[in-house]
Amino acid sequence: MNKDLVSQLLEYFKATFGLSVNNAEQLFDTQRNLLEYLIGIGRELENRMFEELGRGYEGATIERDGKRYKFVGYRPNTIHGLFGEIHYQRAYYCGAEKEAGSRIPLDERLGIEKRHTPGFNYFLSSFTGREAYQESLNRFQEIFRPDGKHLVSMRKALDMDYELGGRLEEQRQEEIRGVFEQRTPMEVQREIEGTMAVSIDATKVREKQGEYVDDSGEKKYKIGFRDAKIGAISKVGWDSARLEAYCTASSYVGGIEHADEFFPRVWVEMTRQTQNPERTRIVFLGDGAP
Repeated sequence: MNKDLVSQLLEYFKATFGLSVNNAEQLFDTQRNLLEYLIGIGRELENRMFEELGRGYEGATIERDGKRYKFVGYRPNTIHGLFGEIHYQRAYYCGAEKEAGSRIPLDERLGIEKRHTPGFNYFLSSFTGREAYQESLNRFQEIFRPDGKHLVSMRKALDMDYELGGRLEEQRQEEIRGVFEQRTPMEVQREIEGTMAVSIDATKVREKQGEYVDDSGEKKYKIGFRDAKIGAISKVGWDSARLEAYCTASSYVGGIEHADEFFPRVWVEMTRQTQNPERTRIVFLGDGAP
């Protein structure tokens, strides 16, 4: 890091927030101000970076998937970056045929989907995947939006995670097809030596199965139930003091599907934890099931 640059940044920080640290409370406040200051710099750098990336113009016409698209101009866009909103212009193409839709080469190249960057997607999901949604969202914003600007809505976080979940499920289904149809062995990520415990359980979740209008003209919904299943694959340890077994190093899989569809998902995760499931000592805990 350039020391002269650091000195300049410190002077700007002092001019904005001051620098008076005589006790732990003041030090904490100063560090919180420093976080806000650095996030603001990151936000500005992200916007400048997008200016450097250009607008994605690829000529008057382009061809994608056998369809032709015509350049119709530059259109503005605002997306969530890691440190806040990013504003930029990009080339917009419309299909020569109506059903072809439109294409935005720059967004496609950068992996920008539904108004957020991949980095924002990754870090926000790493928060929302750990604890209750509102708490995890608040924690993310405390760190990445400390100035209270460009806050992320709950709807945005949910939509983003639904989209990410869909992509992860596609990846899981590819793994299942690879193991059961193509006979491609999974790469062992964390081998369980000794005894493996596999526990499976299920619960019922409500599901909207249609809607209709009753005789009074009021919209009604048909509600049904489906099985939501979860499986845990664990290493079995032994507590010599309590003289009892316990599970550790667990990994989990889940799905809303029939048991015949769920077990291949469990088996793939088992093969991720051992090189040879057929020769591994496995204990199945099926919640009373045979």
